[in-house]
Amino acid sequence: MPGGALFSCDIEDWHHALLPSARWHEVTDERVVANTWILLNLLSLAHVRAHCYVLGAVAQKYPDLLDAIRAGGHRIGSHGMYHGHQESAGDESDRRARRVLGNVDGYRSPYWDTTPRPNLGGGFFFRAMPRWWVAREVRRTGVF
Repeated sequence: MPGGALFSCDIEDWHHALLPSARWHEVTDERVVANTWILLNLLSLAHVRAHCYVLGAVAQKYPDLLDAIRAGGHRIGSHGMYHGHQESAGDESDRRARRVLGNVDGYRSPYWDTTPRPNLGGGFFFRAMPRWWVAREVRRTGVF
C-alpha cells in the first residue's frame, strides 16, 4: 500500500491502561482477542490496511493473534511491554516488547505522551476517557 497504513490502532485491553501489570490476572474477561478479530474482519471487508501498535504482553500471551495481524497485511508497531509510562518503563519496555513482537515498524508511547502520572492530568488516556466509563469498568470487574 503506497504511503503506509490509513488506520492506526492499539492492541490492548482496558485493564492494561488502568491496572498495574501485577494485577492483570484479576481480570478474567480478556476481550482483546475477540475485539481484535472483529477489527481485523472489518478492516478486511473494507480493504484497509492498519498500523497496529501491540503490547508485548498481548503478543506473548496470544502469539496467534500477532500472526493473524501480520497475515492480514497489517503493520506491527511496539506499544511497550506492559503499557507503562515512558519515565518509569523507559526504553527497556520497548526493547522487551520488540523481542516478543519480532520485526516491528515504529513505537507508540502507551499514554501518547511521556507524563509519569496521567491520572493527575498528564496522559492522553485519562484526559480522553469519560470518568463514567472508568467507574463502570471498576464496578463491573471489582478491581482497581
